[in-house]
Amino acid sequence: MDYAGDLALWTDTVKKTPGNPRAHNNLAEALGREGRLPEANAHLREAIRLMPTLTASWYNLGINLARSGDLPEAAQHFRAALELEPGYTLARMNLANVMFMTGDVSGAIIQYRLVVREAPDLAGAWANLGLALIRTGDYAEARQSFSRALALDPENGTARRFLREPGRQG
Repeated sequence: MDYAGDLALWTDTVKKTPGNPRAHNNLAEALGREGRLPEANAHLREAIRLMPTLTASWYNLGINLARSGDLPEAAQHFRAALELEPGYTLARMNLANVMFMTGDVSGAIIQYRLVVREAPDLAGAWANLGLALIRTGDYAEARQSFSRALALDPENGTARRFLREPGRQG
């Protein structure tokens, strides 16, 4: 077979080895890039069924669910990824983002603090922490977070906007 891309490769691989959880995960990633989230999610659920310890499938399903607006279920999948791999910084960052979007600001702050401890050079995490701190009224610490984000990434629009508007209350 002549593989024109990842989608064709992984479709054929899953067809030939339907019990391969990594093949389902990789096919799901290819389907997700095509915007075919329901199909992708079905393959991710199958990958999880076949291998419940495959952290990437839990994380990828969380991403797809968040993209499609199912934030509570997305959070469950990010938590599952973190149970399997506590140092999975991207899963923690996305969990914090989902918590923030669903109104659990204090929970998001806890997660963002863990992210910046795990990955202190991640400018986006510092900026997001700043946004969450603004929601609690902690403008001084928010300013510090935005300053750290800007030091790491001078083009970080969130940090630039909020440092330029110190009285802004988000």
